[in-house]
Amino acid sequence: MLTQRDFPGPPTTRFSVIRLVSETGSTNRDLLDRAADAASQNQPIEEGAVLVTDHQTAGRGRQGRIWLDQPGASLLTSVLLRPAPDWAPLVPLLTGLAIADGLRAIADVEVGLKWPNDVLTTDERKLAGILTEATSGRSGLTVVTGFGVNLRWTDGPPAGVPAVDLATLVVDPPERFDLLTAILVELEGRLRQIEDGDRAGILDSYRTRCISIGRRVRLATPSGDVIGDVVAVDDNGHLVIAKLDGGEVAVSA
Repeated sequence: MLTQRDFPGPPTTRFSVIRLVSETGSTNRDLLDRAADAASQNQPIEEGAVLVTDHQTAGRGRQGRIWLDQPGASLLTSVLLRPAPDWAPLVPLLTGLAIADGLRAIADVEVGLKWPNDVLTTDERKLAGILTEATSGRSGLTVVTGFGVNLRWTDGPPAGVPAVDLATLVVDPPERFDLLTAILVELEGRLRQIEDGDRAGILDSYRTRCISIGRRVRLATPSGDVIGDVVAVDDNGHLVIAKLDGGEVAVSA
């Protein structure tokens, strides 16, 4: 039987209520639908909604990839934000920083950030993934940032995926809601930082953790694959690539 419960979010943050559902298709999709329903009824869309599930049946990754989870083995969360349009493209980077800082604070685990949506251990196994989606309407821009953190697998990692769970990395891994609280506290801090105009500080922090800079990559874009060496993350959060066939291109997340 599907269940639903509400819990208080971390004090002094915009995340006042955390809703837990036992199963859903996609937490991102649920929050986007909630935003659309509110807009259709001319109701305000409140920032800070947090949705957590034990299991997703239609989880998604970037570019339509499937996100697989074992029931109860991951922290699966989506957060609804109302960013200003000028810094909305930085939300995936803010989310990655919050996860990295939260993992360091509560589990003493150091990670790197692979632009734009992967959180990797020092040996580059995937510990967490991010998917950020946006919608706009008469009420303005709404962004839902979703993330999944591998906590405790019972059946081992998915076949063929260089991934790891937190229980493999630390002897006494934090409980799911303790980790979520740590991440939300860090996300609140990063949101306040960008809202206060410290875009440079955010980007400096991200560049320090970004393992993509200096590497050769192949990125799929709407206009075709881009192959080259990553030279920077620019002030808009775009990945700047020196193409093998000449010139530079800035790719958006």
